[in-house]
Amino acid sequence: MSQEGLTTGGTVAAAVMYVLAFVCFIAGVWALWESRNQQTRTPGKIGMGIAGLVLCGLFATGPKWVNKAANTLLAVRQQSAPRPGLPVHWR
Repeated sequence: MSQEGLTTGGTVAAAVMYVLAFVCFIAGVWALWESRNQQTRTPGKIGMGIAGLVLCGLFATGPKWVNKAANTLLAVRQQSAPRPGLPVHWR
């Protein structure tokens, strides 16, 4: 039962990260577009656009990072699991 919950939680987290990546991409492109418009030019629009695109990249790669961390944790747990038949000092 807990495996299904972890799988569902991971899928929901990945979906949220992809939605945030899309929102950051749209906001970054909009800010860069607005920085070129004479009537709406304000300080910081270029920085806001670059920050939006960087955050987009981070959120888009987030699910892969979470998957790698989960696989690493699983490998560590499997290595430290007690093995039947081995003497106690070898476990």
